[in-house]
Amino acid sequence: MKVLIRLVIILLSLMMISTPVLEVSAAKHKDMFKKADSIKGMQGTIYASTFGGVDHNLMNLHLDECIFEPGSTGWKFKYEFEGETFYFNDPLGYDFISRSNKNNMSISIVFLLRMRKDAHGNSSEFLIDSASRKAGYAYYAPNCDLSTYGGRAIRAYWHFLMEKLQKEGSHIDNFILGNEVNMPNSWHYSGGVDNQTVANKYADAFYIMYSAVKKYSDVSRCSVSVDHSWNHDDVGRGITVKKFLHMFNDRLEQHEENVEWCVSAHLYPGLLFDTRIWKHPYGLATNSSDTKMVDGTNLSVMTNYIREEFGVEHRVMLTEQGFGNAFGQEAQAACLAYTYYAAKYDPMVDSFLILNADAGSTVYAGKVYGMNFKIDGTLAGEVYTKIDNGNEEDQQWIADVCLPVIGVSSWSEVIPNFGNTPNRDFSLVSDIQIEEKDLTINVPDTYTLHVAVLPENADNKTLTWFSSDESVVTVKDGVLTAMQPGTATITASATDGAKVSAVCEVNVQQLVTGVGLSEKHIALFPGKNHTLNASVTPENADNKTLTWSSSDKSIVSVENGKLTAKQLGHAVVTATATDGSKVYDRCEVMVIQPVAEIVLSENVLEMKVGKNYTLQANALPEDAGNRNLIWKSENDEIVTAFGYGNLSAKAEGTTKIIASATDGSGVCAECTVIVTNNLFNEIANFFANIWE
Repeated sequence: MKVLIRLVIILLSLMMISTPVLEVSAAKHKDMFKKADSIKGMQGTIYASTFGGVDHNLMNLHLDECIFEPGSTGWKFKYEFEGETFYFNDPLGYDFISRSNKNNMSISIVFLLRMRKDAHGNSSEFLIDSASRKAGYAYYAPNCDLSTYGGRAIRAYWHFLMEKLQKEGSHIDNFILGNEVNMPNSWHYSGGVDNQTVANKYADAFYIMYSAVKKYSDVSRCSVSVDHSWNHDDVGRGITVKKFLHMFNDRLEQHEENVEWCVSAHLYPGLLFDTRIWKHPYGLATNSSDTKMVDGTNLSVMTNYIREEFGVEHRVMLTEQGFGNAFGQEAQAACLAYTYYAAKYDPMVDSFLILNADAGSTVYAGKVYGMNFKIDGTLAGEVYTKIDNGNEEDQQWIADVCLPVIGVSSWSEVIPNFGNTPNRDFSLVSDIQIEEKDLTINVPDTYTLHVAVLPENADNKTLTWFSSDESVVTVKDGVLTAMQPGTATITASATDGAKVSAVCEVNVQQLVTGVGLSEKHIALFPGKNHTLNASVTPENADNKTLTWSSSDKSIVSVENGKLTAKQLGHAVVTATATDGSKVYDRCEVMVIQPVAEIVLSENVLEMKVGKNYTLQANALPEDAGNRNLIWKSENDEIVTAFGYGNLSAKAEGTTKIIASATDGSGVCAECTVIVTNNLFNEIANFFANIWE
């Protein structure tokens, strides 16, 4: 705390608790933060009659006044816990708590620990962390060592307190352990150790309190107290709030998953004395995620981060705000209204409590600035009295007083969602159901997963998607894109902090893109076989298996590319990929009658050199499927054969002319051709030789 508030001490009737209540059911009172009409609150005020409509209250309680060592004096209650006797006091008073409960006010208690000796000479050192027992600090880290009496006494105290609250029919709505614990050298000394050790010590102490509170109450909150230094470590003397929350949460998860801690934040201006937050003085508070400080102008930087990183159940209570008058009452009032509205319209914030006290003064850049946060009898006090009172004229008056100071014409210009009451009663996602548990898709296809987010009235159904291997399959908003063959796990996770997720196993396969047969047209004779060869592309296709089919199995049958001709006719043989790509290739098959005989018009033929002759040929039978012939001479230097039996005699000699069927039957016929020279040619040749 910046300023200590005197505790309201109400005498309790003396009573002894000899044994703990062994079976205590969780408290059934409602969440007072959700039940409250507004977020408006004050520190240390029972009825807050000075400022109307106050629904939230906060008091300090010092553990050093509550827990005693054996043999000490001044205690009032003896308590047996786990076979050991402990000695406690109750300086707060349950009458105050019960009266506040009846008036529907939420009660936050800050549990602090000082190093001191009381009027009876009792020392509090046994309650302090052993490494932190160094005089000169405001508050100290509690002893969490359960091997020591002090550590066990602190744990027993939380059970004692919760049992007594329930027995009295009362409830504390928000348990806050320590003060601005991210600043251990200023407000919560932890022994001058490294940051992680500081966070671990605090988280361990917090968990002891949390475990006891949640055993007896299903709605009471337990909060971690932090200041406004979001990304600022006070020149190395503290820990940024952002870092501290992560370290704190990580340590708690070593004790138990999903600890529902909340945040008790102190939303002072960046420099405590300067209320002109709309001018962003000194560059401390910006709307950037790396802002050094948070104040009323950028509160959502912190709350959005907490919601997105940790979950919506980690509520934020602004339990200490102070607005000084160093720059005038108008700036003080405007800063108060600005900050209050920022909190009111932020769905993560459940309360806003003013520290109404004079914190003295501070020196900055060689100049003294007052830090009087008291608003009694000030313009700020009048604003706070009228704010949120339901009177439209009063709200307009606040706007008329404050907006000109800020330099805007309406609150909507600076307050997100101004005028739209946020839903603070969040319904978290309870289940994510992906219809496709195992899925096969093909490169380069896309596929949209079928997803249900439950319950139907969940406030935030937004999901984050993750692929375990984006080289195989990518995912965006539930839409998958196949990249290459392989397997990957797709995960959909809730973003509302429910820590609910679902997965889908995806197998990506490469489909066949092409099938090629070795022949497109083929003729077969009845009873003959022939094997077609098939190529499949691409090489990395997952399934290259083909199915073979014939359009008429009575004519041609096929098995794994092997054709069997049955009878004369025509059929189409098809090879089709079996991977679902439906890629195929075809071959036209004719089953034909083979040529059985070739009859030539001449079987022996005499020709003269230089003469031509046409042999006649008849391929039989007449119904042969292919009666075409090919002609060939055994010696082209004597006789050449061309066209359809055309012969040309070239030189004297004898050769054979062969007519062969082209249908593959192998049938042929031969004609012997004898070429002789005539007299005229002999004479001509004689004289030609002489002339040469």
